[in-house]
Amino acid sequence: MRRAITSSVVLCLAASLAGCPGPRRSADAGPSPFDAPFAPLDAPFLTDAHVAPTPDAAMGADARMAVDAPASPDAFVPADAFAGADASSARDAFVASDAFSTTDAYRPPVDAGPVVCTPLPATGSTATTGDTAITGLTWERPLATTCPASDFSTVGTAVPYQFFTFCNEGVDGTFDFVIDSAFDSYLVVYDGGMIPADPLMCLDGDDDSGPTGSNAQVSALPVAMGGVVTVVVSGFDNADSGAFTLTATRN
Repeated sequence: MRRAITSSVVLCLAASLAGCPGPRRSADAGPSPFDAPFAPLDAPFLTDAHVAPTPDAAMGADARMAVDAPASPDAFVPADAFAGADASSARDAFVASDAFSTTDAYRPPVDAGPVVCTPLPATGSTATTGDTAITGLTWERPLATTCPASDFSTVGTAVPYQFFTFCNEGVDGTFDFVIDSAFDSYLVVYDGGMIPADPLMCLDGDDDSGPTGSNAQVSALPVAMGGVVTVVVSGFDNADSGAFTLTATRN
């Protein structure tokens, strides 16, 4: 039946569209789709109805294909595409090459996080060990035998160092800080929990006042209850570094 109807339509179109009888159907069959007017041959397909008409009527097939083409799978990168195991590598790509320069290590970043504080002794002494040769930190050492320091050292221009933050959780008191080491040590003390941006602004310092060899000692440093000080263990010149013991004693 479908083939007969199709043939009838083709024959009618070939002869004349006017007056061509439609296919026979029973009286109660209802409206036939063949009673509807034929759509123009250039009418858009229903599947293309969602495409907005282009102002350029001469748009070619290739241009329409570009309009209708589905988006590339790579066109929509999810917002969390860089999350996961490799996220750190993406973030690290934007770290400046000198972000971890040790020449500016005496200027800790303001967002370094909470200060790790060693309690000063309530009585007696507390010993802390370290090694300036393995910290990877160097600084231009201030001339801290008087504080604030007047200038930087001319021989200690890139001296290895290590620093410690001490908190007085007891009553007000005075404290001695003594270095025991095999190298020519140097002590610089700052008020607060970090080395300031201007390292000349020291609280106290010493070169060779220690009891042994050429070791440094700061004596009778006042620290109020709740007070915080930063003690920097350094060497006299760029070649002075190594293991040490720093002893804090309450007087």
